[in-house]
Amino acid sequence: MSMSNESLPVNFIEINFPNSSEWSSSHFQIVWESGMENMQDSTSIAMVRPDLPIAKPTPHASVISILFEADFLTKQKNLMNAKMPLEMPLNGYSKTILSQILEYGKQSSSNSWKKRIACAIFSLTIEFLDFFSSGQQSPPSLFSKPKGTEPKEAKAIIYATRYIRNHMANPDLSLDELAQAIGYNPNYFCQEFSRILSVSPIRYLNKLRLDRAMRLLEHSDHSVRTICNMVGIRNPSRLASMVKLASGMNPLVLRRTKKLQNLMYNQPTNTSISFKKVH
Repeated sequence: MSMSNESLPVNFIEINFPNSSEWSSSHFQIVWESGMENMQDSTSIAMVRPDLPIAKPTPHASVISILFEADFLTKQKNLMNAKMPLEMPLNGYSKTILSQILEYGKQSSSNSWKKRIACAIFSLTIEFLDFFSSGQQSPPSLFSKPKGTEPKEAKAIIYATRYIRNHMANPDLSLDELAQAIGYNPNYFCQEFSRILSVSPIRYLNKLRLDRAMRLLEHSDHSVRTICNMVGIRNPSRLASMVKLASGMNPLVLRRTKKLQNLMYNQPTNTSISFKKVH
């Protein structure tokens, strides 16, 4: 599986800690208060379109801002016209993603770590899309409406990403099964998935499998074969090749390296945040 920058739908820029009480960026941002790094007590985070001014909840609050580029988001007209940050309540899955991004950000600035951060950010943007397409709240829709069928198609693809996450442990998960899950023809499904998310369904599945496998290597004592069974990869040598390509290390070396690195970091305490528009 290639992990070239060109294949990734999200391009990670940097993690910022803004000093000013008000700011904007030419990039997309995901923002929350820095006291929430452990994510245990946090309630929401915000996604901010490029060039939208935002303000800290209090002048002296410490805020983390993840800057990134995502062409598939720039195509969503309602998102790009949003007048306020889009806030989403955090669930367990999105908390885990944020924790991964922060941990990855402490590592080397090598391209392999940047790609891992980009994959994690992409997963988080899917959570935003999933939440706002469900109609749970009334912020501006993330989906433009050039055609009457567009929102339905986008929601179907978001459902497909959820289906992939829930069934990735099945090594026989196929394009045909994914298309059938949302009632699409396989060729049309592949075309729409790639158009909306700028990545093919199978590449997306492989990225999820790799990301979960690397998390399990870092945070569990499961054997490589057991991890393969958990993420839907039949052959341990295949997983070893994927991990080597992404990190430059084989699975056991990566595990030892990560466990040593984790001993060097302490996790700060948590608070919650609500972002507001700058007037």
